[in-house]
Amino acid sequence: PILYDDLTCDRTELALTQCSSSSPDQVYCSHISDVGAGCEEIATTVIDTCNDGDIRLMDGGTTAEGRVEICILNIWGSVCDDSWDVIDAGVVCNQLGFQSARAIAYRSAYFGKSAGPYILDDVRCDGDEQTLLG
Repeated sequence: PILYDDLTCDRTELALTQCSSSSPDQVYCSHISDVGAGCEEIATTVIDTCNDGDIRLMDGGTTAEGRVEICILNIWGSVCDDSWDVIDAGVVCNQLGFQSARAIAYRSAYFGKSAGPYILDDVRCDGDEQTLLG
């Protein structure tokens, strides 16, 4: 299932769960649409815990790239590529401790399909967010 679709944040949120979104029964996405991010490798951040809002990059060639996964309710899930762009990837890079200026946005399950549920869809960051959840 996709837990959040058409996510819209206004930068006042402390977590993605505080952003407005459409109803989960109005979602049209499959794992062929999993997103990824590539960051300039100047930091090493490995997330082994799963706390709400944690993100990680999976199945990339380095620790600075991979399929974007986010934790909500102690479950790792993926992000659908609808509306995914370099600004969104930059927020991911920033949250993981990388520079966002050289972010690359990957779409269409570039790093493979996730086995977990979709957590986010239609992410639209403006670049000022500290985390993917706002």
